[in-house]
Amino acid sequence: GFNLCIETSGYAEQKVFKKVIDNLNYVIMDIKIADNAMHRTYVGKGNEIILDNLNYLKQSGKPHIFRTPIIPGITDTKENLAVIKEIIGDSVWEHLPYNSMAGAKWNMLKMDYSLDNI
Repeated sequence: GFNLCIETSGYAEQKVFKKVIDNLNYVIMDIKIADNAMHRTYVGKGNEIILDNLNYLKQSGKPHIFRTPIIPGITDTKENLAVIKEIIGDSVWEHLPYNSMAGAKWNMLKMDYSLDNI
């Protein structure tokens, strides 16, 4: 009797992704960087798995929204946003403003935050 929603990067084995998505009412999924090489540079992994899962979600008929965090000089380029728009098609797409406080979390964990210069 509960509505179930997940917020995900989409980075999961497709078998697992499908099983989870098929049992939810709504999905919020990030798509940060369209270019695989750039995704690998900034995120640490390629985006093949994410794009495969994104396509499954689009075809599933499951209500969803895609979100892109807008990071100056990285995700906000005209090229990146144009390709993402092409990938998601008619799906709902939200742009999230850059959170300049994000680095504080990393500092508390004594980790280097590579976007401090933004």
